This record gives sequence, C-alpha cells and structure tokens, in this order.
Amino acid sequence: MRNNPDDLSNQIIGKIKKWLKEEIKYNKPILEDEDMMMLSDSEIHEGRNEVAQGLLKLIKKWEK
Repeated sequence: MRNNPDDLSNQIIGKIKKWLKEEIKYNKPILEDEDMMMLSDSEIHEGRNEVAQGLLKLIKKWEK
C-alpha cells in the first residue's frame, strides 16, 4: 500500500529517513569544525554523512 501511512513498510521507511536526517545533523558540526575534525576520526564522520545523504537521495528517487 504505497501511500498508506499505516502500512508497516511506510512506517519503517519513515523511521529510516528520520534516522538518516539525524545522522546528517549530528555529523554536520563536526565536519565543519577543523578542531573537532582533528580530535576525532574524520573519515568515519565523513563516511557516515556520505552514506546518509546518499541513502536519502535513493529513497527519494525510489518513492517517485
């Protein structure tokens, strides 16, 4: 049921999208702050951010 908000798959996709957006929001200040990048594993934050952005784009494409 593609547009039924009560459908379990739609609920799961909604939760995934919410988590991905939170992941991007969490990593953004770290990626923008050079001092934070020096203190942390920058590659991990960059990778997590790239994956989250890429998955959101794919989900948006698939939902069309």
